[in-house]
Amino acid sequence: MAVRFFGQFLIEKGYLTMEQLARAVSLQESQNHRFGELAVQMGLLSPEEVRHVIQAQRRIDLPFGETARYLGLIDEPAVQKILSAQKTNRLQLGEAAVRQGFMTTEAVSRALEEFWAEEMSQAVSLPALPPNLPHHAVVQALLEIVSRQIVRFVGQPVRYGPGERAGAEAIRYDGMGCRIRLTGSADGWILLLVPVDLAARIAGQMLGLRPEELSSEMPEEGLKEFVNIVAGHWSGHDVHGEAGPDVGFPEMTSFPLSMESASGVLVPAHTPLQSFTLGFFSVRKAG
Repeated sequence: MAVRFFGQFLIEKGYLTMEQLARAVSLQESQNHRFGELAVQMGLLSPEEVRHVIQAQRRIDLPFGETARYLGLIDEPAVQKILSAQKTNRLQLGEAAVRQGFMTTEAVSRALEEFWAEEMSQAVSLPALPPNLPHHAVVQALLEIVSRQIVRFVGQPVRYGPGERAGAEAIRYDGMGCRIRLTGSADGWILLLVPVDLAARIAGQMLGLRPEELSSEMPEEGLKEFVNIVAGHWSGHDVHGEAGPDVGFPEMTSFPLSMESASGVLVPAHTPLQSFTLGFFSVRKAG
């Protein structure tokens, strides 16, 4: 989905002029501090450690504080201390505009409602993507978006990959599988594997329940709902969830999981993508 910044929206809708926006942003930037800046100011990280965390974030899709904790540079109490200081002093753009007399509180609330309503309705349409974009790249992009969203939602990475490499992962744990199927002049599948405990955490947050309150069917339902929301919002398509049988490792290796078909191409780059379907099933350890 294309990102449209709130400030740009305020100008487009006539809430602010360019000069007013610039002044509001200047006030906002003078008061707000990044996590790393605050960590240095509070003596919890050195500038060199901050640079190390930023480098690590390129391969670890976690917020700055969680990445620093993952690297062993700070502990959880320190992360919470910095976040608390950051939240206490944070100035939102709308508030900055109110402080300078450019907008009223009521106008900011109304603009926010309009902004998010438009954001949620402007998902990217897959067929509208450049015709020379290989569709396996579309699938990979969707898969990475879903994976990142799961990390941000519950803070735990997932395993995913094309072909039998993904199937090989299944022998290591019980979990849930999400198959993403593309339909064009040829069909293909790609697989997202989610450990059962992570699926339960997703379901708990989606349904507002504690782990002990979940029934045996709820983890799969919660994962299905979560992936449907992410995939549908990103693509602009109606996403159809399919139930599937339990799949053990011997059967999984024979599934058409690879992004490449027997001819070596999932869908020719010039062929319009017609649709995609999500399928969900359980994965169990071999033996």
